[in-house]
Amino acid sequence: MTPERGPAWWHWDLRSDQWHNSPAIVALLGDPTSSAWERAEYLARIHPEDRSAVEQAWAQLADGSLAQWEGRYRMCARDGTVVALHDYALLLRDDHGPRQVFGSVSAHALEHRSQQPQRQLSEGEFRTFVDSIPALAWTARPDGWIDFYNRRWFDYTGTTFESQQGWGWVVVHDPDDLPRVLRLFRESLTTGQPWEDEVQLRRASDGALRWHLSRMMPVRDEQGRLVRWFGTNTDVHDQKLALAEHTRLLAAEHRARQVAEASNRAKDEFLAVVSHELRTPLNAILGWAQLMSSDPTADVPRWRDAIARIERNALQQARLIEDLLEVSRIIAGKLSIERVAVDFAAAVRAALGDHRLEAERRGLTLQLLGLTQVPPVAGDASRLQQIVGNLLGNAIKFSHDNGTIEVTLGCDGEQVALEIRDHGVGLTPELAEHLFERFWQADRSNTRKRGGLGLGLAIAHHLVQLHGGTITAHSDGPGTGARFAVTLPLSPEPVVQPSVSEPPAAAPSLAGLRVLAVDDEGSAREVIAAVLLSCGATVTVAASAAEALRALQRESPDVIVSDLAMPEIDGFALLAAIRALPDRRRASTPVIAFSAHGGREDEARSLAAGFARHVAKPIRPAVLARAILETARARIVEGE
Repeated sequence: MTPERGPAWWHWDLRSDQWHNSPAIVALLGDPTSSAWERAEYLARIHPEDRSAVEQAWAQLADGSLAQWEGRYRMCARDGTVVALHDYALLLRDDHGPRQVFGSVSAHALEHRSQQPQRQLSEGEFRTFVDSIPALAWTARPDGWIDFYNRRWFDYTGTTFESQQGWGWVVVHDPDDLPRVLRLFRESLTTGQPWEDEVQLRRASDGALRWHLSRMMPVRDEQGRLVRWFGTNTDVHDQKLALAEHTRLLAAEHRARQVAEASNRAKDEFLAVVSHELRTPLNAILGWAQLMSSDPTADVPRWRDAIARIERNALQQARLIEDLLEVSRIIAGKLSIERVAVDFAAAVRAALGDHRLEAERRGLTLQLLGLTQVPPVAGDASRLQQIVGNLLGNAIKFSHDNGTIEVTLGCDGEQVALEIRDHGVGLTPELAEHLFERFWQADRSNTRKRGGLGLGLAIAHHLVQLHGGTITAHSDGPGTGARFAVTLPLSPEPVVQPSVSEPPAAAPSLAGLRVLAVDDEGSAREVIAAVLLSCGATVTVAASAAEALRALQRESPDVIVSDLAMPEIDGFALLAAIRALPDRRRASTPVIAFSAHGGREDEARSLAAGFARHVAKPIRPAVLARAILETARARIVEGE
């Protein structure tokens, strides 16, 4: 290509799909009509063996997946001559995406077609073309000295060629970013490789720094020597603002999700309140049922059976509500454990004892296999028993009647292992995936048939994690049963016997003791009074804290039993008012907290406030009577 013929280039407008060839290419192809060809006509002149690769590259330029392309291909001139071309194409974008493709061509054939009618490309024609592109365009010598800018550059920057030629362009760049830009620019000058980066240029109309996509590509002659640089700067500021807005919206969505999660936590806290309200009627149901069951005059079989059913269902409802409270504590992060050395084998045997009657009603056999004793486990005795109990309850629930449940206890030297295997309905892959999630139940008839809240396994899973252990479930599919495996770390300390649950003993006699019972619920007051009267106590009831304080002015009870959640003046405020009484004996009367909140944190709060004991609802006559008796004895020992 000779300088007087000017550069050979083509231009493809992606929006209109219009194609323009420079006069040098027209001369090369020997076809005067080629200046206004369609793209398909240019493509048709490419050698068939090269056409597919070129067409693929152009498609990538058009869809924006390729920013620039360099390739070699052959073209057929009008007279049949095959011309070898070296093409370098650059994609130009605007705010709406790919806009134009500019190709720079070098070819040996341009030197050998002097016999064809040719026309020199004027400087004005070249500038007209470059001024037509939407980007700020420029050309530079191989050493980086810029010797040409298109009209858009001057309109945008408010500068002149005299001030911008050479290295004058640095004044329109962000001064804080200029050292980095210069370093990358000089690296491309040294390596001869294309350069692409995002830079900020100052717009003259308002003085604003706006982001531009800056590109620079080398232009080479037929020998591959670098003869010129061609560069563009495309304004992408609005695109970056849109991206920033998108990021802001994502952040807002994240905050909204956090609000939703907070709402879920509020829902869980509400469940705890609901649980408290549900336990109040249970207090009366369970108390009357146990009281009537222990009455020797209740010898009618149907009456005893009805009472047993009432008691059994009330206990079941109490367990469901306790599960809700446990999950509430888990969600609030308030479920904690005490770590001591626990005889895990004893905890397993206690859990088996608790569930044996339930299993026998279904005709199920509970088998304890493996080791009868294992080294102590570091953990909480009651919580470990709860883990085993929840797994046993699940196995019983999903076993077929008259089957067998195997409980295997083992030890590998560093941890104990417990496996509970049933031969019931089994697990589907979907159920196994969600098995330990709170409130999750499979939407299947067998699950609905068995009922429950789906909390037992979730609670067991959390408790195992608190103990530093693992819990897994396995099944070969529906109808094959399920196997639950638990591992727990051993304790380095000597064993401490766990406080395993025992069948409730008979309520002790309270003969000679005076008890003041305070509860705002009428049914709760009635059942407390009935239970204590049956134990021989003298009972006074009060429907509020104010009524209790008036009763204390008339009499001097040995023990006060008070609900905590009461309107106007709660149990804590009542305790403070009692301690402030002028009469020293009445002011020192021991008070037992009788509350629907039965967690360890609740008990600790009551004891810290000065209550003598904390007894959880629903009422268990023997437990309440024993607490009153022990409290009264402690007062006598203290010399009151």
